[in-house]
Amino acid sequence: MRPELSLIAEKFKRDQVFFAEKLLNFRPTPYQKKLLRDSSKRISARWCRQSGKTTTFAIKILHFAITRPNVTVIVVAPSLRQSRNVRDKMEPLINAIPKRIRRLIFRKIRRETIWLRNGSVIKFYPNSPDLIRGETADMIYVDEAAMFRDDRYMFNHVLKHMLATTERKGHGYLYVSSTPKNMRSMFYEMCQSESGFSHHHVTWRDAVKASLISHEWVEEMRRQLLPSEFRMELEAEFVEDANSWLPYDLISDCIDPLLEPYSLDDRPSGEFYIGVDLGKHIDYSVVAVVEREGSKLKLVHLHRFPLKTPYANVIGYVKALCRNYHRVEAVYVDQTGVGEYIVEDMKKNGIPAVKGIVLTMQEKEAIMSFLKQKMLNRQIAIPHDNELISELNIEKFEVTSEGRIRFSHPPGTHDDTLWAFALAVYATKDIAGKMLIL
Repeated sequence: MRPELSLIAEKFKRDQVFFAEKLLNFRPTPYQKKLLRDSSKRISARWCRQSGKTTTFAIKILHFAITRPNVTVIVVAPSLRQSRNVRDKMEPLINAIPKRIRRLIFRKIRRETIWLRNGSVIKFYPNSPDLIRGETADMIYVDEAAMFRDDRYMFNHVLKHMLATTERKGHGYLYVSSTPKNMRSMFYEMCQSESGFSHHHVTWRDAVKASLISHEWVEEMRRQLLPSEFRMELEAEFVEDANSWLPYDLISDCIDPLLEPYSLDDRPSGEFYIGVDLGKHIDYSVVAVVEREGSKLKLVHLHRFPLKTPYANVIGYVKALCRNYHRVEAVYVDQTGVGEYIVEDMKKNGIPAVKGIVLTMQEKEAIMSFLKQKMLNRQIAIPHDNELISELNIEKFEVTSEGRIRFSHPPGTHDDTLWAFALAVYATKDIAGKMLIL
């Protein structure tokens, strides 16, 4: 190799910013440069939304795999879809490499694995110990670490063991990143100064200064989000959710990384229960479908209708679900404010086992308590969906002087998805009671 080429190759290996700019045609922001030049073996990144976090780690991963032969990089996220999102962030970076050079670097690129000609490999996994256990990794990147189910077990008994062998040869890198949630997660601990992690914190101010987002977009988010949500999403701060009926750690424990929801046109066979929350002008109409497998209840379908959707359209949608999903055991409908006619219309349209529910304070307490107990018992499985997770967490509660529980959601927010889901879960109550008697 000519001396000048040797020097360039050495700089590629030594300087990740040079690597990003010259090989990937990517111009990092100042805070991205800081992370790229961090050579620590333990890194935690608490960055705001739309700040380029995943892309930055994608560059670090590509640099590690390209400049070191025969290494294994494992990417883990709360779900397979989220893990594939990291893979998708790599695609434009890979495609930016000149074609003839790209062919010399990569042997095969697939949805969940990337093989390099130097013997290195990048693998993408959901948060599933059974799928990952047994792997050996030179580097592990954990995306959205704050939303990991059983995070302590995953980090302490699976991921760290995967790094044990490679630590001895100077590798064993562990990178974690996330939008922060509550203060009871491993991610929170990894962001503290005494954790041993090199910590990077990026807020909306940094992203605006770098021209990745605009002041106008930030102000729009400030109007749309709750103050606590804005602090988490744009300030990248940890927020305690003491007044939430369903705290983030309980929700994350119910995330099934392998759960893939059905579409309306699918033809699944099983035991299904439907919950319908009706809105119109201010609130949304939402339909949720839960599938029961033994004692497990899985959220397998969720559909939110646009505002002002006629109830006839909602009824038609539920009828299509009942026709396509074999078999629907019960349909629970929130008839608060709309009266019994909506239930009668559903029955006339051939929808089976329809039951109207008036959401009084007492009924709400029964429904929400049933849902929470199922979640505490690890009998609920939901997909990793940020909008769903946020809405589940948004419901607040207070105990009245009479000892009842009053539920509410902050002004400007919606809890329609939560109630549709809760009704679908509650629809299984009678079946659960019959099973207990048997």
